[in-house]
Amino acid sequence: LQDSVKKLEDRVKHLENLEEALLVGQIASRVEKVFVGEIVNGTNVIDSRYLTIDQLESALSDLPRKSRQSKDIFKSQEEVSKANENWDTLESTFRLNSDLYGA
Repeated sequence: LQDSVKKLEDRVKHLENLEEALLVGQIASRVEKVFVGEIVNGTNVIDSRYLTIDQLESALSDLPRKSRQSKDIFKSQEEVSKANENWDTLESTFRLNSDLYGA
């Protein structure tokens, strides 16, 4: 009986850890969506629900595109400029760094 109780306690602790990890993931996903929405604000991007920070970074980079989806996000240089301006504002306001984007 003690062995069964110990196994059950271990399982409950494991599930609690998974629940915490899920909550952190949900928060990170929501924060990313808010940031993405702010970055594309004022551009002609109509639906940013499926965009990620990584895709925007690729689309705004002067380097070759890492993702085929990112090359069609912005249609004009004005949109790129506005998105870069929005990104700079977010970074300075929230003192963001690359560690956050990697999270």
